[in-house]
Amino acid sequence: MSEPHRRVWTVVELAAAIKTRLEDSFSNVQVRGEVNALATPASGHVYFSLKDGQALIRCVLYRHIRRYLRTLPVENKEFLVRGNVSAYGPRSEYQIVVDYLEPLGVGALHAAYLELQQRLAARGWFAQERKRPLPPLPEVVGIVTSLAGAALHDMLRIILARRPGQRVVIAPTLVQGDGAAPAIARAIRLLAAHAAPDVIIVGRGGGSPEDLWCWNEEEVVRAVVECPVPVISGVGHEVDVSLCDLAADLRAATPTHAAQLVVPDVAELGRKVVLLRNRARRALDAQRALLRRRLEHAAARLRREAAPTALAGRRLDELRLRLTAFLRRLLTDRRHRLALLARTLEARSPRNRLAERRLRLEAAVPRLHRALLARLAEKQRVAPLAARLARAGSMLVREQRLRFGAVAGRLGDVNPFAVLERGYAIVARADGRIVRAAAETEVGELLAVRLHAGGLKARVEEKT
Repeated sequence: MSEPHRRVWTVVELAAAIKTRLEDSFSNVQVRGEVNALATPASGHVYFSLKDGQALIRCVLYRHIRRYLRTLPVENKEFLVRGNVSAYGPRSEYQIVVDYLEPLGVGALHAAYLELQQRLAARGWFAQERKRPLPPLPEVVGIVTSLAGAALHDMLRIILARRPGQRVVIAPTLVQGDGAAPAIARAIRLLAAHAAPDVIIVGRGGGSPEDLWCWNEEEVVRAVVECPVPVISGVGHEVDVSLCDLAADLRAATPTHAAQLVVPDVAELGRKVVLLRNRARRALDAQRALLRRRLEHAAARLRREAAPTALAGRRLDELRLRLTAFLRRLLTDRRHRLALLARTLEARSPRNRLAERRLRLEAAVPRLHRALLARLAEKQRVAPLAARLARAGSMLVREQRLRFGAVAGRLGDVNPFAVLERGYAIVARADGRIVRAAAETEVGELLAVRLHAGGLKARVEEKT
């Protein structure tokens, strides 16, 4: 390329190009080395160098990334760092922008932590919707921690300072080493079952990842999830995030912070009560003053507007008096009518009529008794006559039956329908008259013939 056409870069353009090439070529790199020149200014960012025996590279850990890391770089300790290589424009220095780091030797432990975290999260144990609020003023506070640790003494000091006389129940347990996980889970269950706490604090002071690993065990997390009361977890320092912290209803940065969150400061509550009481008194005074001004204004308007309405007021008073007198007269009249109706009702009461009927019945009983005695005496006299009458009646019935049989026999002999049984017939004209001679009919006339069984219709063909 000829000299006139060669590009001339500005410093900022070249620095930007180098930065872009570095970020494109060296993204998501992992580097191991010893931490050196560690600095944590007030901005919250962390600056350090990573070196080995032959070279050194600068690193920066920004504040918004630092919040999510379990560990921070430690001077003269070997770490595994992951991030993107970039360039700092003003000085054209390249550096690693760190998004993850861990001390060497705990990589397998951290991998196990991540695997267990994903598995328990899939069960919903870390879901925000299952978190319960802490009681505002608990009667009983339970603590699950070691009796030998300084964390217990710090928590008790803070709790009793904030609320003297607070009832605290302690369930001692191992907090690290072999057997710590089942001991912690058992202490949580026993405390919840037998001490009836309103809230439980679980935790311990700081330590290495290996010391804090028992707080990541599944049985500890299960005990926290299944606890019937809210649990606040304060394990290690602020940078230490255990699975127990994630499962608890609230995570505290430290055990002492957990004690501050669980028990309110009584003195502060007293100050708030005084403040609210003063605020309420001022509001009531302002409301009372406002109502007094409204009442005075209404009274003034009433005085101004009372004169035109004086005549109407007197007329209203007269009408009120007349209405009162009318109502009194009406009430008196209604009382008189009610008394009259009561007397009439009393006179016609079924109770009185029943008493009258009872008296009449009692008077009629002797007469009925005498009548019955007379009837019995008469019946004794009539009994022989009744026997004779019965015998005479039986003889009369037999005589009448004999006479009826004779008459029925003679009647059967003259019964015209009895003759029909012997083959004879009765011939009648259309108007029902009986035909006794052929001359009484006409040729072609339709006649009715009655037989012993049934009847016939016959037409006259010829008279002989």
